[in-house]
Amino acid sequence: MPIISFLLLQIFLLNAQDRRYQYPAVLSNSFAGVSIGYINYPFSNSQLEAGYEAASVKVPHTAVRIILFGHEFNEYLSAQISYMRPVDWVEYKNINGDETAHSVWMNVAGISAKAQTPQWKKFSVYGELGLSVITRRGFKTNNETVMSDACYGSLSTGAGVQYHLDNKWTLMLNAVYSPGNTSEKQPHTIFYSGAFTYTMRPISNEKLQRNEAAGFHFLRIYCSLATRQMPWGME
Repeated sequence: MPIISFLLLQIFLLNAQDRRYQYPAVLSNSFAGVSIGYINYPFSNSQLEAGYEAASVKVPHTAVRIILFGHEFNEYLSAQISYMRPVDWVEYKNINGDETAHSVWMNVAGISAKAQTPQWKKFSVYGELGLSVITRRGFKTNNETVMSDACYGSLSTGAGVQYHLDNKWTLMLNAVYSPGNTSEKQPHTIFYSGAFTYTMRPISNEKLQRNEAAGFHFLRIYCSLATRQMPWGME
């Protein structure tokens, strides 16, 4: 296995020598971002199993959505992987008089395609469409299921307005929606937020020349780290 790893590394190095001072292709025009805003999913006694009722249901509305990785294919089309969760969990209180609070954990992971309009005075509008995987952890009382766990896929849609500070930093106002699921007793989810993204652009020719003159490039660092971990101590 170490020999195979070494050979694969050499092939990678030989195929990419002429691009060793530039960002790897997978990183150029790729982006990440954070959204903070208001989430609403109308949890109620409808999500509980028959025979159970809570005195009150607390639905916190602050949530975070993280763009873990995105990539721009061209000026108008990109794709992204995201993760969203509330800051605090939904709470059901005093179910059938038990005087206890029960938390419901919920997360939304998604992959979506994003299309945007041409910029007008640094503004653009975009829409996104994709697949979300919604997971919910329910709870029990006295070893009886009061709310069941859930995990299912669903379509999701979104739209927003973008302000491009420059070709790397973008500010956004947006909304994302996932429909409810009757069979899982899951309400719809809608998230309104303010957001920012940072995009890694290819390094300019001027900076590439400075990096080359300084003897710095990504593959040399990668190779150094890889060979230091090889069991036969090759440097």
